[in-house]
Amino acid sequence: MKLFDLREASARIIFWLNNIKYITRRHHMLAVLMLVLIMLVIFSGVFISQKNKLERSQNILKSFYEDAGKGDQEQIDPSLPEGEPALIKIHVCGEVNIPGVYEVGEGSRIIELIEKAGGATGAASVDALNLAQEVFDGQKIYVPSRDELVSGGLQSSDAAEGGTSGEDGYTLKININTAASGQLESLPGIGPVTAEKIIRHREKYGHFSKKEDLMDVSGIGPKKFEQVKDLIDV
Repeated sequence: MKLFDLREASARIIFWLNNIKYITRRHHMLAVLMLVLIMLVIFSGVFISQKNKLERSQNILKSFYEDAGKGDQEQIDPSLPEGEPALIKIHVCGEVNIPGVYEVGEGSRIIELIEKAGGATGAASVDALNLAQEVFDGQKIYVPSRDELVSGGLQSSDAAEGGTSGEDGYTLKININTAASGQLESLPGIGPVTAEKIIRHREKYGHFSKKEDLMDVSGIGPKKFEQVKDLIDV
């Protein structure tokens, strides 16, 4: 009887020990699984947070550059609608029906100014001008008559490059803003080298605003200017 009880007790102890090992192993697996799940949740939260921060930063930079671009576009010329040229003023006189000062868009041609001035008169020699030439702000366009060309001893092709009227209405002056090298060389004291200097100067710095600006050209001093001042115009 005692031997049976001892065996039964031993069997019970072994069963309990095996049961404890099984429970411990299962709890261990569950603990590992829970830890993995917790780590996945944490990493997902960090990833989503970083992604949102990155998107916010990108949106801020995008808005900044868009606003800066709009500011630059507005600073280009806020006084003028986009696509419209700047306005300039031109004096049209001579053989036109309505002489005066006219306001036109930059890039306009001489032919457009003559049309604005009511067109040329019947005595005008429009062939003396380069009608396709672009005008510039402050320019004076003089339309000569056929008699003036004959009196001045110039062919219409000579006047086309930039001649304008003198005070006596007959002597055609050389327009230093539009004259070709050959016309400039016709002036006293102006040779081929100086003529090229004049052309390069106006190409680099723009049109001469007054006759005295010719002295800004290298090689033209007060003495040479006195020789040509009555023969030139701007």
